[in-house]
Amino acid sequence: MKTLLRQIILISIFMIAGCAQYESAVEKLEWLEPDTFTCDVVQVKSGDTFLCKFPDLEIDTIRLAGIAILDNKQAEAKSFSKSVLKRGTLVNLEPHQEERAQNGSIPSYVYVPGVKMLNMLLLEKGYAGVARDEVIVKYKAEFFKIENNRGEETEAIEEVETEKKPWVK
Repeated sequence: MKTLLRQIILISIFMIAGCAQYESAVEKLEWLEPDTFTCDVVQVKSGDTFLCKFPDLEIDTIRLAGIAILDNKQAEAKSFSKSVLKRGTLVNLEPHQEERAQNGSIPSYVYVPGVKMLNMLLLEKGYAGVARDEVIVKYKAEFFKIENNRGEETEAIEEVETEKKPWVK
């Protein structure tokens, strides 16, 4: 009887010690939590919003963070987003913040196949501008650089188009 009691006590001590070590190991490995998540595109709602199905089969609304679609480019932006975000396309999401937006969407930086960020593509194409009312931390410099360079590129293209070619009469 004494040996059985000793065995139970020893097993209990080992289990308690093992659990404590497990908890400390988990705390040390928190850096392994992913910064990005994958989901499959279900439907494009607008130029900067779409529905996405996660591996757990939950469907959520994703909004592109850091950009705002220009009022006069809504239709073109939606058409462009539909051409990139076809149904079933696997995209990587990098959430902009830990909380959802007020409307329930998940503000994210969206990486499409080919490792291009859709947020930046819309800026480059001239369909969007940098969101002035949103706090952008991570890609702020890149977004403003694209927006500023886009204006210079447009002017350069207009100059080339208006320049008279010597071989054209």
